[in-house]
Amino acid sequence: MNKNQFRFHLLVTSIVAFASMIYEFIFAHILSILRGGTILNYTLTIAIFTFCLGLGSLSYDSLKLRFSKNKVFINTEFLLSIVGITAPLLILITPVDLIFFGFRTDIFITYLGIIAVGFLSGIELPYLLDVNKNVGVVLSADYLGMFIASSVFAWYLLPTFGILGLSVIVGLLNLICACFFLKNKSIKIVCVGTVFVLFIVTIILIPELNLIGMKLFAGKYNV
Repeated sequence: MNKNQFRFHLLVTSIVAFASMIYEFIFAHILSILRGGTILNYTLTIAIFTFCLGLGSLSYDSLKLRFSKNKVFINTEFLLSIVGITAPLLILITPVDLIFFGFRTDIFITYLGIIAVGFLSGIELPYLLDVNKNVGVVLSADYLGMFIASSVFAWYLLPTFGILGLSVIVGLLNLICACFFLKNKSIKIVCVGTVFVLFIVTIILIPELNLIGMKLFAGKYNV
């Protein structure tokens, strides 16, 4: 691996770590709105996320025996983008009085999203460490992404983009990381171009997405 490839992998490491933390903050924020108790919900979210990170890491070795390492990472990023984009919307459109096995369905979906993102995110770092043998630098890039996410979520990202807009933007970050690892150059170009266009469209539609999000929250509680 040459220097440019190494730097690219470090950038990807920071991006995917950033994305995973933002997802968890989104879920924790939604839980705080649905249930109240901000400290409890953020603590519980991080606890479940951390546990599922471990489960995902444990599964990496068995997954790479069944599939190529590159394919494992690409599929993981695609799945993360799907979960990250759709879960917040599903939570918001689910009626408060809809019960699933004794639990409110919207809260159940939220916890399911936390588990899914944690597990899938746990697969990412072992892959990145597997292809980059400089463990210390890779871990530093991972921690940097988490630090940036933690620093800008509450005071900039959430107020600026809202829950729905932010979930789409972060989902597209996962998607573009997956696209860059595709082997076929033609498909890669089309994929990256498509994600870039979707990103621009999302930025343009942020005010509308914020309005939709507020209306959905208001509708859940008849505000």
